[in-house]
Amino acid sequence: MKTLKILQVLSLISLAIFTGTFLFIAIVIVPFWLSSEPNYFLEWFEVNFLRFPTLMIPLNLIAFLTTLITLIVSWKSKANTKIIWTIATIAIFLTSITYPIYFASANALLSDKTIELSLVVPKLITWSNWNWLRTALTFVALILAAISVYQLEEEQS
Repeated sequence: MKTLKILQVLSLISLAIFTGTFLFIAIVIVPFWLSSEPNYFLEWFEVNFLRFPTLMIPLNLIAFLTTLITLIVSWKSKANTKIIWTIATIAIFLTSITYPIYFASANALLSDKTIELSLVVPKLITWSNWNWLRTALTFVALILAAISVYQLEEEQS
C-alpha cells in the first residue's frame, strides 16, 4: 500500500500542475488574446506558440502516465480506489485526445496565419471553449485523485 500511496500523491501533484496550467491559459492567456487586435494576436501567436506544446506535452504525458500507473497498481492491489482511478485515467485520456481532435489543426491555422482576420475572434472563442472542456476534465481527475488519497489515508487509519 505504501507504493500506491506514493503513486497517488505523485498523480495528485502532476494533475494539480496540469490543471493549474489549463486554468492559467483560460483565465490569463485567452482573455489577453481576445483583447488584442486580430493582427497583433496572430503575430504574437506565431512568435510564441511553440512555448505551449513545449510545456503542455510533457505535463500531459506526466499526468497521464502517473495516473495510468496509479490505476494499474490500484487494480493489482485490489484497492477500494480502483474505480476512482479508472475514471480519473479516462478523464486524462479524453483531455489528451483533444489535441489531435481539435487543437493541432486550430493551432496550425492560427500560427500559420492562414485565417481571415474577421474569423480570428470566433476561432479564439471556439479554442477557449475547447480549452475549458479539457480544463474541466483535468479538474475532474484532480478531484478524484484528492478523494482517492483521502480514502486511502482513511483505510490505513
